[in-house]
Amino acid sequence: MSMKDVGALICKTLFALIGHPPRLPQVEDLESFEALR
Repeated sequence: MSMKDVGALICKTLFALIGHPPRLPQVEDLESFEALR
């Protein structure tokens, strides 16, 4: 999986849990994901 796929998967999971509609991953999401690793 590429970073883009991982970011999209995380976004979909988070928004599914929170209840917001899914959206395409933004640069901030990928950067915050990188910081968490």
